[in-house]
Amino acid sequence: MPPLLLNEESKHAFLGALLTVCRVHGHVTAPEMEGLREAAAELVPDLPVDDDWLLLSDVTPDGLAATVRRAGAAPFRDAVTTSAHDVAVAFVRAALQVCSRDRPTSAAEAIVIRRFGHALGLTPQELDALAATAAPTG
Repeated sequence: MPPLLLNEESKHAFLGALLTVCRVHGHVTAPEMEGLREAAAELVPDLPVDDDWLLLSDVTPDGLAATVRRAGAAPFRDAVTTSAHDVAVAFVRAALQVCSRDRPTSAAEAIVIRRFGHALGLTPQELDALAATAAPTG
């Protein structure tokens, strides 16, 4: 996936939302944290991943969606900004990849990923297609 062109608030929200998905079982496994770091390096390479910030981050589906919408509607937004739809697709793909690092994506993780995707404006058909094409990496 190419890097996302986002403002600082959106970058933090994106990574915090990935962490929220990983925490669905109460904790983040070492393989999931490694996957989160890899996703950050790939999608938002100019944002350092701080362990303390990550551990305190809590982003809801509506919170991520609102942040992405605000960034896209800013009056002085950069001419080159990743579209909200592309952010949504990148988020769902990254979440599926990160969650499958240590085991197949669980039903609880899939539900939370779908909630984020829905809040970001993806249709059920788009979510189904993304889930069907997700390849486990663990």
